[in-house]
Amino acid sequence: MKEEDNLFESKLYADLEEAWKDVKGARGAGETAAKTTTLAGKTVWNTAVLAAKLGAKCLKEAPRIIEEHKKRSY
Repeated sequence: MKEEDNLFESKLYADLEEAWKDVKGARGAGETAAKTTTLAGKTVWNTAVLAAKLGAKCLKEAPRIIEEHKKRSY
């Protein structure tokens, strides 16, 4: 299976485990807030990567889905 075919594996995903360790190791409110913000940003980034991969997969399947829908409609 090619990497682009697998939705959950990509070099583009940020490492959330490392970001979580940074949050746990933070000292003080300021550092904890900064590390938590980084974790949240990486989570949003990973969500965007997944959404883009899902969108691309849907676009690839669109012609087949449209044809199936046409056959069922008639």
